[in-house]
Amino acid sequence: MAIEIEWKFLVTKLPGAADDVARDAGARTDVIDQGYFSVAHGPAVRVRLKGGRASLDVKAAAGSGSAAAGPQVCREFSWEIPRADAEALLALAPWRIRKTRHTFPSGIELDVFEGPHAGLVVAEFETDDAAAGPPEPPPGWEWRDVSRDLRYVNRALAEHGVPPA
Repeated sequence: MAIEIEWKFLVTKLPGAADDVARDAGARTDVIDQGYFSVAHGPAVRVRLKGGRASLDVKAAAGSGSAAAGPQVCREFSWEIPRADAEALLALAPWRIRKTRHTFPSGIELDVFEGPHAGLVVAEFETDDAAAGPPEPPPGWEWRDVSRDLRYVNRALAEHGVPPA
């Protein structure tokens, strides 16, 4: 089991198109397709295709979720599975999201959502220190901290869609 400590930001401005910003910064790009099998209460059960990797994952909140600010802290269990199994499971998933993830050398991950979530752009930053403050946005970026806003958890996005502004 791994512990994931993550800041999450709703991106409201980039200095250009996301693909151009990522390319100019030397970011790595992956397409991610995720299917969810659990509703918004309790652990998230998902199947994921990311690049050449397929996995079955369970994520559950860790620690106190009552704080109004701070990063999300989750326990994460992950098992690699055959790609064919992941594709079959995705076809069965009642809730799905698809996004392009640009991973910047700084560690910031920029997720550009597709399909019914098109237009949503979220940045994530994982850290080893839950007490460390959030990162500053890169030059030309603007964002709003949504780390503790459960409407922006991927499973909730898959189930309920993009929250109203």
